[in-house]
Amino acid sequence: MWQKACELVKPSISVIVRKSTNKDRRTTWRTIGTAFQISDYPQPTFMTCAHVLVDGHGHENFEHAIFAAFGKTDGNARGIKITYISLELDIVIFVSDEGARCKSIIGFSDSVLEMGTSIAAIGFPNPKKPEIYDKSGGSLHLRMRFSAGYISSNDVAINLPQTPYTLLDLKHYEMNMFSYPGLSGAPLFDLEGNIFGMVRGTDLTKVDQVLSTATCYSYANRSIELDGYAKTTSSMVIYPRLKN
Repeated sequence: MWQKACELVKPSISVIVRKSTNKDRRTTWRTIGTAFQISDYPQPTFMTCAHVLVDGHGHENFEHAIFAAFGKTDGNARGIKITYISLELDIVIFVSDEGARCKSIIGFSDSVLEMGTSIAAIGFPNPKKPEIYDKSGGSLHLRMRFSAGYISSNDVAINLPQTPYTLLDLKHYEMNMFSYPGLSGAPLFDLEGNIFGMVRGTDLTKVDQVLSTATCYSYANRSIELDGYAKTTSSMVIYPRLKN
């Protein structure tokens, strides 16, 4: 049922990795989130959640890179340059080099999904331990993971624990969908492959923990806010919004 939509969306997705040095002074990389390409001109341009790349003051305290345009590049890590940050919306826009370019970019939808609509996201689970990245030819074991569910609400205002700086009245999609660390920044799409939002995180209340983890909900920024921010802050070419 979801195969066609996945094939449309997958080429625009990238995985964000963070560089650090372990106690043996060896370089390690850890998958920390997902991003998706929103433009290919004048540079490959991506969007993800601010909390994936920066702290609460908007500072990038680590070195990051991406693996992008899956199946169409040489598989090398690509550098990134953050161009716009909105802590209030939990959005970052960044650019990369030509090797990250993807032609099959899907525009944001200008509709708001209704309760009960089937939705899905594709992202990259964070590993329990960082991996050693060998300059002599080693590579990271990157695995996409698909999650699907449905819209529980389209106008929930929530302040997620990892992003306390977000606007308190920012509207979100609430979804009954399995989420995991690393899915932040993943595009939220429907059965036709239209982008309706960006996954932000999960809120599991104490009551939910006692009763059942099945009542855990995921949350996503809505495409109308994402598209509006991209259009007002950036000089890149934004593709026309899709009509349903």
